[in-house]
Amino acid sequence: ECIAPPGPRSLPQVSVEVTTNGVDWTVDDVLFTYTAKAIVYSVFPVSGPARGSTSVTVRGVNFREDTHKWCKFGGEVVEATFLSDQELECRSPPHAAHPGVLVEVTDLLPDEDEWESGQRNEANIDAVTGYVATGVTFRYAEDVQLVSLSRTKGSDVGGSVVTLTGSGFEDLPTITCAFGDMTVPATFETSERIVCVTPTPDTPGFVAV
Repeated sequence: ECIAPPGPRSLPQVSVEVTTNGVDWTVDDVLFTYTAKAIVYSVFPVSGPARGSTSVTVRGVNFREDTHKWCKFGGEVVEATFLSDQELECRSPPHAAHPGVLVEVTDLLPDEDEWESGQRNEANIDAVTGYVATGVTFRYAEDVQLVSLSRTKGSDVGGSVVTLTGSGFEDLPTITCAFGDMTVPATFETSERIVCVTPTPDTPGFVAV
C-alpha cells in the first residue's frame, strides 16, 4: 500500500512502478490518474430538520460524472447524485440539532474494484477519503411538529387567518404553510406559534395542513 504524492499539474496521468531494493524498478507501466479535488462553495437549503432526508443541492467545482460521489455532513457520509460539474444532490442524514456541521464532498473510494463488485459495507464507506473542507456548513434544526389549528374551516375564497400551534418553529424568511399543495408565507410569533392566511383553493373541500 502506497500513499500517492502530490501530482504534477502538467501531467495528470503517470505510470506507477515498484522497487524492493531502491534500484531495480518494475517496467509494467501501470497508469494512475490525478484528478482535481471536488470543492464545495455553497449548499441550498442551508438548513433542515434533525430527522434528515432534506434534498440538499451542493454547489462547487470539479464534480465528476464518471466516479462515485459522496457528501459528508459532519461525520456522516451519504451518497451523492451528479447533476453537473458544478452541482450535486445529497439527502441530509439524521443528525442532532446543530448550528452548523461542515459539508464536504469527494469522489474517491478506498477500493473501486470492491465497490464495482458489490462488496459494499460500513467499513469501505467509512474509509472514503479525499474530502476538502472549505467551511461551508449545514444547520440542523429541531424537528418541527404541528399540533393544532386555531380554526379548521374558512372561506372558499381564502383570506382566513389561521394560528398554527406546535413546536420547533423558527424565525426564518423561508417559513411557509402548505394547505394541500398550495403554499403561503407564514408569520413567526414564537417557537410554538405561527400565523398563516389561507390561499384561494381551486375547489372547496378538505386539505391537509
